[in-house]
Amino acid sequence: MWHPDVREILLIGFYNQSQQMSRFVDDMQRKYGIPIRYLQEYAPLGTAGGIYHFRDQILRGNPRAFFVFNSDVCCDFPVWEMAQFHSNVTGGNGYVILGTEANEQQALSYGCIVEEPSTHKVLHYVEKPETFVSNIINAGGYIFSPDIFQHLTRAFTANYENELIHDAARDSIDLHSSVLTPLAGNGDGGKLYVYKMNSGFWTQVKNAGHAIYANRLYLSLFKERHPEYLATNTPGGHEIYGAVRIHPSAQIDSSAVVRWYIRTQAFFKSTC
Repeated sequence: MWHPDVREILLIGFYNQSQQMSRFVDDMQRKYGIPIRYLQEYAPLGTAGGIYHFRDQILRGNPRAFFVFNSDVCCDFPVWEMAQFHSNVTGGNGYVILGTEANEQQALSYGCIVEEPSTHKVLHYVEKPETFVSNIINAGGYIFSPDIFQHLTRAFTANYENELIHDAARDSIDLHSSVLTPLAGNGDGGKLYVYKMNSGFWTQVKNAGHAIYANRLYLSLFKERHPEYLATNTPGGHEIYGAVRIHPSAQIDSSAVVRWYIRTQAFFKSTC
């Protein structure tokens, strides 16, 4: 369920908007009853660059704050908890990174966060360190107050003043090195915080194999919280084992056995 204060969802990316993308956006708008728009970058701008480029769209309606989630992150998104943390801990004016824990070897592949335990402020942030810094890693989710745009503007200006940056790359802003690292510690009065996931799963999708694993995690989550989303056995029909979701357009032979990881004797026919 969406947080009731979420008024719009913006998808930002460099990919051309295909018919499949347009159909997906339309379907999701109808399903969830919330405006969804895809904003296409003219070049790969990075997370911070995309936010800065579409700042007028993001700030339309004067939001108190806005979420940012990387599209390759799959987790049990703690949207409600993050919003409450942002309001109660930062006073609604700070910036929050979603964090999760990793082992020492895994942490070297992610942005690492050093936290002040009593306040949850970010004391230090380093992207993919060469040596171990912290087991708290950046999980690819954020809440920003509109004040973040003053830091994005500063980073954008610095790019254009740096003669070593090629013209074509000056509109790209790296969120980690240009924004999060300077904000850690006492940057902007110490307004950068970390909210650590206390439960649930977290993973990234970097290839097709990762997508299969992520689907398994989401099916397990449905089984726990939304069993109505999953297929069930019916008398005289196909057999279901484990957490299985079947698209309404699929037709499955009554002799089929369907498992979350394997399908045998199954016949699927799309009516789309």
